Amino acid sequence: FLFTQQLESGYTEWFLLSALLLFLSTAIHSNVSIILRHLRKQSVVSLTSSREIVYVIMTFIIIFCAGIELFTPSWEDRLKIFVLSVSTIITSALNIISLKVEEAGKVALLDRSSAIIIALITQITIFHEIPDNLTLVGLFLVLASVLLTGLYKLWQARKMAGSVH
Repeated sequence: FLFTQQLESGYTEWFLLSALLLFLSTAIHSNVSIILRHLRKQSVVSLTSSREIVYVIMTFIIIFCAGIELFTPSWEDRLKIFVLSVSTIITSALNIISLKVEEAGKVALLDRSSAIIIALITQITIFHEIPDNLTLVGLFLVLASVLLTGLYKLWQARKMAGSVH
């Protein structure tokens, strides 16, 4: 019930704009991850609440400056907004916790890789769209890169432990 929409086939005329905005979002998110990694000694609650307060202030400024008309959503839309809000806060907190314990580059690699895998699973289970062969090759390459990165890290840790003794 959360994902009821018309499925489109092929690319629309807005695909290029969407791709550019997504690339910009990824670039900004990468910088946020690096900044959060430098703030890893701060409390998770403090960082999460600070981000949410800034989001609320920026949202109200954009709404009022752009003159966006507000409406009262239906109960179904309110539930979707609530689920989105809770998911965003949980995602933000988990991202901050992961950046406290690991380097930003490695967290970003795992974040992007897992996003691809989860999107593919969601595509199959919820939208009933079977991926084509090129998509499966891409998924295999992503999984291989994540596994190789993990194995390389383990190899380096053992190498460092062996040189200490």
